[in-house]
Amino acid sequence: MYMRIIALIGNALVLLGIAYLLVTTSAMPNAGEALIVLAIVLQSLLNIYVIRSGTSNDWISLWFRRKALEEKKKIEKLSDNKS
Repeated sequence: MYMRIIALIGNALVLLGIAYLLVTTSAMPNAGEALIVLAIVLQSLLNIYVIRSGTSNDWISLWFRRKALEEKKKIEKLSDNKS
């Protein structure tokens, strides 16, 4: 949960930083720089969208949950063998 909040804050800061730089500098970026700025803005907006709309039931989170349960089962089995 905290990682999502940190990621949202980070992406918002990136967007605010780019907006600040575009507003305060008198020179507009050239074509190559504009593509980089556009890519960063789109990437940050996409990250915010995915973080806000994401659920914890996607395949990667289920895989991590399964791996964690397998490790927990192994630890319990080892602790039962020691007793």
